[in-house]
Amino acid sequence: MLKQLFMLQIRESKVFVVNFMPYTMKKKVLSSGRISGEHTDKFSEIGLEKEDAEAIDCCRLKDALACLECEVEREIEAGDHIIFIGRVLKVIKKKEGKRIYQTGGDKFTTTA
Repeated sequence: MLKQLFMLQIRESKVFVVNFMPYTMKKKVLSSGRISGEHTDKFSEIGLEKEDAEAIDCCRLKDALACLECEVEREIEAGDHIIFIGRVLKVIKKKEGKRIYQTGGDKFTTTA
């Protein structure tokens, strides 16, 4: 249900943000994927702050190390998923730090 909600929001708005979060926020990042934002403000519940994006009508995460503000160029149906191909309209680098990357399930790695 959660991924369907995100797909609909991106399909309707035609924009999205890729947030590069610090490794120190691993627990919050993991929690954000497990709570639906359909009936609750999951960002407030988890303790993540939003801010307005600069180039698109969308929000981004305030604590992100960097962000890519994107406009949908193409959608590819892939079984029960949709792959959104985006054109990056704005790159925001806020601060240095080790970025978190999910490798599967509850497992993460980071940049050197």
